[in-house]
Amino acid sequence: MKTLIVFYSNTGNTSKLAKIIGDKLDGETLEIKDQRNRNGLIGFLRAGFDAVTSNVTIIENFNLELSEYDLVIIGTPIWAGRLTPAIRTFLIGNSEVLPEVAFFTTHAGGGSSKALLQLEELAGKEPLACLSIEKSKLKEDSSDSEQEIDKYVKTLQNKFE
Repeated sequence: MKTLIVFYSNTGNTSKLAKIIGDKLDGETLEIKDQRNRNGLIGFLRAGFDAVTSNVTIIENFNLELSEYDLVIIGTPIWAGRLTPAIRTFLIGNSEVLPEVAFFTTHAGGGSSKALLQLEELAGKEPLACLSIEKSKLKEDSSDSEQEIDKYVKTLQNKFE
């Protein structure tokens, strides 16, 4: 199974999870870079506003053919209960060429169900699996999150056996 993990990460939590999943599936990773500054108080407020209003942003170009992969796993942090503008922009521009998909989110304590629905709607297809991990569990490398990640990875592997 040729796998690509596409993700956006502002604080490093989603990046950490993407790398864990990538290592377990022997997949490549592609970090989506948002051209807007999302740091500091103003960046934080703009990020929340853009997420709530379903705004898009400008992302860096990448040179990968998504259709060459069997599976594209898409990861995003949850901002105000929604997916990030960078992942929204990625999906709007690439949904037509996506092969099978799976999703994962990181969050501070909930709100992932709405974001997962947004991911599915924008991708235009049902995911093979979904994973949502609270950032505090990810930071402390809890056995709960490890089990959830392993179950997610096993589900994906089973789909391609």
